[in-house]
This record gives sequence, C-alpha cells and structure tokens, in this order.
Amino acid sequence: MALALAPGHTAGNLGLRLLIGGVPEGGHLVGDRGYDAAWARNAVRDRGATPHIPSLKNRATQESVSAGVHRARNAVERLVNRLKHFRRVAARYDKAAGNYLAAVTLAAIRLWARFESTT
Repeated sequence: MALALAPGHTAGNLGLRLLIGGVPEGGHLVGDRGYDAAWARNAVRDRGATPHIPSLKNRATQESVSAGVHRARNAVERLVNRLKHFRRVAARYDKAAGNYLAAVTLAAIRLWARFESTT
C-alpha cells in the first residue's frame, strides 16, 4: 500500500501518476472508473503489473476486470473512511503538505496496527 498527497484542486489522475511508480513487478493496481485511461493501463503494464480498472461505459472496447480483485478496492474505500475519523486528518489542521501527509501516514499506521493486533 502506498500513500501520496496531490493538490486538492487537480484531477485524480495526478494522484495516480504519483502512485504508479510504487507498483511492484507482478503486482496489481486496483482503481475505479475514474482512473480509466490508456496511459495509466500502459504505464502499469510497462512495470510488469496488472491494472484492474473497469472501463468507462462509453469506451468502445471494454477491458475485463477480475471481480474478486476489484472487490478488494472496497478495502481502500473503507480505509479512507476510517482515516476521516481522525480529527486532525478530517479537519486538516496541518496546512503544510508534508506535515499533513505525515499525519495521514501516522493515522494509517495506527489503523494497521489495530488491524494486525486482532488477526
């Protein structure tokens, strides 16, 4: 798992550009329809990984997506929801991007540690 902070006023594809570099060879990139772009699929495949991004409804050729792997995307959605329960993250008290990313990282570590202690 990787975290990246993109400016709030930009498209989600900028965040995707930041995260593609962290996809390991043989890994998987799971995203929603908002990340459907030919350049993204090609960049992931060039790294030797597999993109699991459903095609937009208006795309002429629909890419197939493994339902089981794509279902794991829900875990990311739940993580974002749980991160918003941390007041410092939700209210964005830290105005500097580096400090805010550190707060999000610490919150994610805390959630991960809580999960690991129960398994």
